[in-house]
Amino acid sequence: MKKALFIVAAFAFASCSSNSKSTKTSDSTATKSETAPKETVSKPATDWEYVTDTDKMTSKLRYFAKITATNRLQFESPYSGGSTGAITLRNKDNKSEVILTIDKGLFLGGEDHPINVRFDSDAPVQFDANEPSDMNSTTLFIDPSAKFIKRIKTAKKMIVQAEFYESGRQQMEFNVDGLKWEH
Repeated sequence: MKKALFIVAAFAFASCSSNSKSTKTSDSTATKSETAPKETVSKPATDWEYVTDTDKMTSKLRYFAKITATNRLQFESPYSGGSTGAITLRNKDNKSEVILTIDKGLFLGGEDHPINVRFDSDAPVQFDANEPSDMNSTTLFIDPSAKFIKRIKTAKKMIVQAEFYESGRQQMEFNVDGLKWEH
């Protein structure tokens, strides 16, 4: 009886192993065929997302480019669990703006709380961080936007250091290489 159970178990194990191997082979073949076209594309890889929409009030086009930080910020309760930062470039009425956002937490902004930005290995540069008119504490407008955009267009990496309510200064890291912004 024990011998029969052993043979059945060994057969089942061998059968599972061969199915697993064939599945892996077919999966790796599928993966290779799926990635082959991506390897032939000559565009540089970029983390930027682009959106264009129409302002319903003015019927004018608005342009957006957004990139998300590669790291997560850590805050105490009630914002614990990590927060993600993002930079959005927005062109509205032929004026470009730079918007820094977090998905949870509280920025400290205004003239007493500028942000520091390091482009690649250059020395950090200070920018004004203004609160939006609706006083949303997860959003800051970076000024001067033209200077910021000029620097970000030529950078590959960027670190943004901002101050947060009861959490001090923290840094968000971005891979900004490949920005296409002609607005």
